[in-house]
Amino acid sequence: MPVFNAEKYVGEAIESILNQTFADFEFLIFNDGSIDNSSNVIQKYASTDPRIVFYNYSENTGYVKHLNEGVQLAKGTYIARMDADDISLPERLAKQVLVMNTNPDIGICGTWFKLFGDIELEVRHPSQHDDIKIHLLRHNTIGHPTVLAKKVLLSENPYEANMVPSEDYHLWIRLSQIAKFHNLPEVLLYYRWHNANISQSKAELSRTTSLKSLLLLYAFLDMVPTEQELAFSSDVFNDKPPPKNSQYLVQLAKWINRLTTINASKQFFAQTKLDTIFEIYLVKALIDLEDYSPLLLFYTIGTRFSWMRDWSIMAKSKFVVKCLLGWKTRV
Repeated sequence: MPVFNAEKYVGEAIESILNQTFADFEFLIFNDGSIDNSSNVIQKYASTDPRIVFYNYSENTGYVKHLNEGVQLAKGTYIARMDADDISLPERLAKQVLVMNTNPDIGICGTWFKLFGDIELEVRHPSQHDDIKIHLLRHNTIGHPTVLAKKVLLSENPYEANMVPSEDYHLWIRLSQIAKFHNLPEVLLYYRWHNANISQSKAELSRTTSLKSLLLLYAFLDMVPTEQELAFSSDVFNDKPPPKNSQYLVQLAKWINRLTTINASKQFFAQTKLDTIFEIYLVKALIDLEDYSPLLLFYTIGTRFSWMRDWSIMAKSKFVVKCLLGWKTRV
């Protein structure tokens, strides 16, 4: 757990770990040059609980340095992440260790979590590996402070400091080639949301580093997406209602065809799941169109999906005729 100027919250964060029902751990805490009373608060707990190993630094060097340092210093098989202003629920570690011990193929185990403070929201990321991996095309799908990971994975694949504050998203994408993910479908951490959050205070930098991470994911598919294709990725995986015009849908269908065809060859994502997501979105987009074109017919029929599988013969026939005629509706 890295700490920087967290005197208001760090005591509660520490207690939430010390009070875990799973008690066999060492608790590495790094004070990253705090200029408030954080160091004294941590020292108070360290003096009474031998599980705490306290590293007190006078200089602020950034938390990623201490994340990597902690991985190398830790003695356990697993590494649990914790932030200095969050609260882990009592059974968090016990439930995650059980998952990891009974499923040795899992390398990274997160959980659902609840935002509290300035925002109240329960965050439910996908639970299964294939879904987590596919939705990395949208955003980070593993809550960093909820993670329990195999030490060997983090030792061999350290965090990259130049990717802050998206160093975790970047790491998950790098590990997506070699590791299996899982999220426990249960809230086991409270994530404090306030203006001092890294994700809040460095929002613009977060967008930049997230984009770099996403481009790396596309690189694994040997793809260099255009800005429009990146927008399609955001639209589809956020289930955003698409514009009701054929020009947009022609380009969308072209991107879907390109991505699914490449993936069918590389098998990076679970093909059936990827196909299902795209087919549902594309068919939904076609229902309320306000204009049609022959190109739209060409690219939608050319998809790898079972074309309009739930449409009646009459509905399919109307769609074909409208496209061939370049039909337009009245708004």
